[in-house]
Amino acid sequence: MMGRSWLKAKVWDALSHKLPTTMDHTNAELRRILQSCRTIAVVGLSADWNRPSYFAAKYMQTAGYTVVPVNPRYTEVLGQRCFPDLASIDVPIDM
Repeated sequence: MMGRSWLKAKVWDALSHKLPTTMDHTNAELRRILQSCRTIAVVGLSADWNRPSYFAAKYMQTAGYTVVPVNPRYTEVLGQRCFPDLASIDVPIDM
């Protein structure tokens, strides 16, 4: 029987050619994207204040973005209705 690490290596080998190796966007392009996207779905957003996803989403809220939490563990995060998956979101999402 083969271990998980072997399986992980095989999956990584199969998918790695599809993953980006560099960030090709300039600062101007990233700024344009962030200025045009005002409603952002955050997949895996945690309700625990000490998790990185929480304080990143909280920062986005304070910067004026509408955060749409996506996590099947919660019904509400950061005062927003939390959706169990992306397919369940019933509001328009920019990113």
